[in-house]
Amino acid sequence: MLLDKSILGNAAAPELQEQFKAARIAYKQIEFLSTYLNPGIDKLINGPPVPEVEEEDNQNTVIQPEGFQVIETFLFPVYNGADSSTLQKEVQALHASFKRLLFLSETNVLSDSLIFRALRKELFRVAALGIAGYDSDLAHHSIEETRSVWETISTTLACYNDRLQQAAPLLYERNNALLNSGLHYLNNNTGFDSFNRMEFLRKYANPLSAAILETATCLKVDLSNQYKLPLKAGAHTLFDEDAFDIDAYAADPTDYINKDKVLLGEYLFFDPALSGNGKRSCASCHQPEKAFTDGVAKSTTIDGRRIIKRNTLTLLNAGLQSALFYDARVTYLEDQITDVLTNVDEMDGSVEKGITFIKNNRTYIALFQKAFPASREPVTPYHLQNAIASYIRSLTSLNSPFDRYVRGDTTQLNAKEIRGFNLYMGKAKCATCHFIPLFNGALPPDYTIMESEVLGVPVSLQQRKVDTDKGRYFLHPAAPNEFAFRVPTLRNVALTAPYMHNGVYQTLQEVLDFYNKGGGAGLHIRLSNQTLPADKLNLTTEDQDNIIAFLEKLTDTTVIHKRLK
Repeated sequence: MLLDKSILGNAAAPELQEQFKAARIAYKQIEFLSTYLNPGIDKLINGPPVPEVEEEDNQNTVIQPEGFQVIETFLFPVYNGADSSTLQKEVQALHASFKRLLFLSETNVLSDSLIFRALRKELFRVAALGIAGYDSDLAHHSIEETRSVWETISTTLACYNDRLQQAAPLLYERNNALLNSGLHYLNNNTGFDSFNRMEFLRKYANPLSAAILETATCLKVDLSNQYKLPLKAGAHTLFDEDAFDIDAYAADPTDYINKDKVLLGEYLFFDPALSGNGKRSCASCHQPEKAFTDGVAKSTTIDGRRIIKRNTLTLLNAGLQSALFYDARVTYLEDQITDVLTNVDEMDGSVEKGITFIKNNRTYIALFQKAFPASREPVTPYHLQNAIASYIRSLTSLNSPFDRYVRGDTTQLNAKEIRGFNLYMGKAKCATCHFIPLFNGALPPDYTIMESEVLGVPVSLQQRKVDTDKGRYFLHPAAPNEFAFRVPTLRNVALTAPYMHNGVYQTLQEVLDFYNKGGGAGLHIRLSNQTLPADKLNLTTEDQDNIIAFLEKLTDTTVIHKRLK
């Protein structure tokens, strides 16, 4: 590799940075196939520059990162040459990963279905991650790399031009016009901070993802998912109201949600009889009128004598997550139900007592029979869990003013709110953790992995020392997990104060001020594993006002009002 030779030859920083840029842009030309066919190798090529804890082996082995994003930390924003030997080792490791990728690619069999699925995923990756600077945090080459991806999509689709021109000449012409206009836009708008992400999504990325789907349908290319994934194969864009399959997040994805389960789950959710003292229901802490939160920093225990460990998270859109609780300790809502029901501080009940109560209640027996008609024994622990989980999944709603705007209704956002979105996706770096369109930590484009972050949240506004709650570390004691918490959704965030796992911040302004300073590091809290960039964001007061104005447009109270009728 040229970069390897240049480092060995003590080349100047500008030359090394340009070679790095050229290498990354070249990689972006194959990324759509690399990530789709060989995700394990691709992670070594372009994975996040933070250590990963291998939790499934029960050894909490820490795996050190490697690849482009690690190399970027050596070269940007400045390179002083002091770590040239370490940098060279990283470059050589990257070279080895590419050689392995090349070897594996020789056995790959490419079909039309595979190519179209890979193209769609790559476009979704660009829309949610690429233009947000997720994998070019320091170099800020994101827009130029997006242009490289766009060119690759155009070149790949050109292989189907003859077939498409014959089958649907108007679609062929429309595709070419869209690809050319999108490329022109990317060529003429290259600044990271100034790039209009909203315009790009609405005018180019969304229409192209729909066009690729339409092209595949026209050419009779099968795009159905090999596995049940959250993002539906038939979604025209990331922002379709029904783009996500809520059943894909269920413990049994073949056990579909239905209105009878939802109705049963709703009765159980509001019934205090399931608690140990018969006085607390799920709704006691997840109150509909407060966006299914309780409005306090931390609620009291069921006996009223102590304070619960963490802030109450909203249940609105909670079904669109692959991990739950602040420490991400369970994967499915069904398991969350059991965890809360049996927690001595929260509900102090048990599944067994709940089943006994239900079996002695004729109304509930009838509801269970209707909800689970194919079961010989409808009243079971799993059915209890699944019914409440189904109700929580029904609290999913993706129809905020933001959603309606990005789908085409230009009356839904004003200039200030659009600027707030562009800041959210760019300069403020919000979207590198709270990924669009779910605005939680579910990593695009598969939305199956839930990310956690170390922010350095303080004990209080007055005490600028890290909160003592170590988060995921209690479950998996490895250094990267210390003070790590799952990234929650920002949908309906204007309704769910106070914020953070300890409820330390009462307003969105306080939260933005915390991030603007560089998280805990900006408060002089020294954590060696803080994953939030420690540099100041340099957001102006106007910037922050714009971002808050945008965040308020993520409010969708449809399911709240439905419940309160």
